[in-house]
Amino acid sequence: MQRLLILILTSSLALMAQTGTGGIQGTVTDASNNKPIAGAFVIAIRSGLPPLSQTAQTGADGSYQLQGLAAGAYSLCVQAPGDGYLDPCQFGDVAQQITLTAGQQSVGNVTKLKPASILKIRLNDATGLLTQYTKDGHEKDLLIGVFGSGPQRVFYPAHLVARDKTGSDYHVAVPLDTPMTFSIASNSLKLAETTGTALPNNASQQAFQHATGDPNPASFVFAVTGVNP
Repeated sequence: MQRLLILILTSSLALMAQTGTGGIQGTVTDASNNKPIAGAFVIAIRSGLPPLSQTAQTGADGSYQLQGLAAGAYSLCVQAPGDGYLDPCQFGDVAQQITLTAGQQSVGNVTKLKPASILKIRLNDATGLLTQYTKDGHEKDLLIGVFGSGPQRVFYPAHLVARDKTGSDYHVAVPLDTPMTFSIASNSLKLAETTGTALPNNASQQAFQHATGDPNPASFVFAVTGVNP
């Protein structure tokens, strides 16, 4: 019995050594000038099942370390602060791929982020309807963002960046020189153009493109004029 226990323990240790966790080390830089990007979140996402991801934040020199990764193929997504760069996992880009064997440490990886343009959206809301809740205690629904130009038409939501007494501001990072479609819709809010003309079905979709060097890139302004019963 004792020999059997020793054999099982030895086999288990050997299996653990074979399936030891690895890591990914690298640097995130600006694709236009190779300067390091600090404060970016690097997410390694493993392909297949079971799902596995690990996140690390870059330091002042743009470097990061991801540890505790099982063997497999990983995509590196990067979310930079301030909407100034594109996540390489979005807008049809091909994310950086790294394949790890059991216990492998992959070092010296460089992820270059493309500079992004910022689409600005303003919702005038003088009566504060955006901050009010529905009768059942939920936030009023509002879909706002952009559709990519690829065949899959992936939707990328805008996020709230500021709110004041007269309305709210939203941003979404978009690629330069790429045709896209802006979209806004709501079931519970009444939306209108700044002229006061109501949006048909409280929704609007408009094609736009931010060109490199354009000092006045497209932006959108709408108004919240009421709520639907």
